[in-house]
Amino acid sequence: MAIQKSIVDRFGATHATSYTRINQISLNSESAIIEMIMYHDAAARSKGDSVSAKPSLHQTSGRVSDADFATFFQDSVLDNNDISPLKQAYAWLKTQTDFMDQN
Repeated sequence: MAIQKSIVDRFGATHATSYTRINQISLNSESAIIEMIMYHDAAARSKGDSVSAKPSLHQTSGRVSDADFATFFQDSVLDNNDISPLKQAYAWLKTQTDFMDQN
């Protein structure tokens, strides 16, 4: 899984089809922290061939707000059959605009 978003890196360069994947989720009964790795595009990630993979643009983590935790990660939400913490983390990430100026 991954998500494509337009981001502006720390040098001001725009990556219109950046590839962001969730690397780790730290989840407990009251909070979630999500670690993300961003690449220039899907080819730079090159998940099929680690030799041709390019370095990531940025790695960051974000704490899920209390309101978003209730929406995406509460036990009652995760109890549904087709819901997993990883799927919910991507659903949450799609709603965010504050990581590296993602659009």
